[in-house]
Parts: sequence; C-alpha cells; structure tokens
Amino acid sequence: MGIDSRISLYFSQLYQFSIVRDASRILNDWGQGDGLAFLCILLMIGGYLVGKSYLIKSGAAGILVLTLSGAVVQVLKHLIGRARPQMNLGDFHFLGPNLIKNGFESFPSGHAFSAFTLASFFASLYPRTRWFLYPIAAAIAIIGRVVASHHFLSDVVAGGALGVVLGLWGARKFRIWISRPSAVASPSLAVSSPPLMGGDKGEGGNVFGSPLKDILAVAVFSSVILFTGLSNSGLWDRDETEYAQAAVEM
Repeated sequence: MGIDSRISLYFSQLYQFSIVRDASRILNDWGQGDGLAFLCILLMIGGYLVGKSYLIKSGAAGILVLTLSGAVVQVLKHLIGRARPQMNLGDFHFLGPNLIKNGFESFPSGHAFSAFTLASFFASLYPRTRWFLYPIAAAIAIIGRVVASHHFLSDVVAGGALGVVLGLWGARKFRIWISRPSAVASPSLAVSSPPLMGGDKGEGGNVFGSPLKDILAVAVFSSVILFTGLSNSGLWDRDETEYAQAAVEM
C-alpha cells in the first residue's frame, strides 16, 4: 500500500461519524458544477436587486470560468485514466486515454478543480473574501472527496493547484470588463463600479451593449447548465454509484 492509499484510508476512517458523513454529502453536492454555478447565479440576482453591475458581471464571468474548468478537467481525467480508490487497484494504476470505462477518472479531482477555480477567481477580484473562500474549497476537496473515498489526496491537491491557476487567469482576463460601470435596471437604478483591488479599472460602457441583454444572456446560459443535466453528463464528476458498479464488474 502506497502513501496515497495510506492517507486516503486514514481520512476515510472519519466517514464512520455521522456528522462527518452529513458534512461530506453536503459539501459533495455543493461542490458539483451545478451547485457552484447556482452560487454565481445568486450573486447575479443579488447584484441586480441592489443595483451593482459589477456583481452581475462577476457572477456571469464566474460561470464562464467554471464551465471552462469542467471542460479542462474532463480532458485531463480521460487522458490520464487513473483508477479511483474504490477500484482497489493501488495508488498508481493508470488506464491511459479512455472514454468508456467508469472508475478511471480519478486524476485530477473535478470537485477540487472547480471549487478552487471559483475560489481563486473571486478571491482575486475581492481579496477580503479569500479568508473564507479557500477554506471552503479545501473542505469540499478533503471532506467531500477524500474522506468519502472518491479520490486520493494527490487527486485533490493537483485539482486544487490547477484550479487556482485557472481562476487567477480568469480574474485577470475579466477584471477590466467587470470594472467598467454599467447602468443596471434594478429597483435602485444605480450605476456602480466594483471595489476591485490589484487591477486596472476600465472606462466606457458595457462591452455587450445593453445591461439587460447581459442579464438575459447569462440567465439563459445558466438555465442550460442547471436544467439540461450538464453537470451530470460527465463535464463534472459522475456519481459514486458508477464507480462502485465498475469495481464490482472488475
């Protein structure tokens, strides 16, 4: 038994406690792509209600970066083809490029990738939030995935590191657009710009034209993610029942 298996076994022993199991299930659910996208939608709705255009844009950009993270991690998963802990094939059993077999999508962790992508994206735009965003992302990765034996520790470490890189890149790309003040047709009728730190503030109007078009476009895009089962189609991690079935078949 290698070091990765030993660490995973140590963490998995915590799963016997009901409070840990409940926390793991909650974090696992919210750490999926649709759960994280829903948080971005709530940010957009909040921005609309208080008349803060930068919050609407931050949520919209967060969904785009999150979607990109899902696509990237699935390419990596199926190119590498590492067996999950439930397969009981050891620390370093790699199938290689594959598109069919379940249970060989362990590296890197999709939950960790997505959670740290979104955490680093918003922490870069709003540095004061980093004190709770990163711990939440770490809890999703460790308690939601390693403790529940869905991933080895190295899977979530790699996923988290790649997610931070992608999130920081996304914040750099969207920072100027988010900073540009736009009129928001909300109850407060406010025109606002964000208190971003560490970036340039752009000038001029909304790059997409009408703010209402922004809201409608992102609302449609978000609805597609949430209501067409995109998060269950393989763009993010599949259900653990598939891994268990694959292990039985082998």
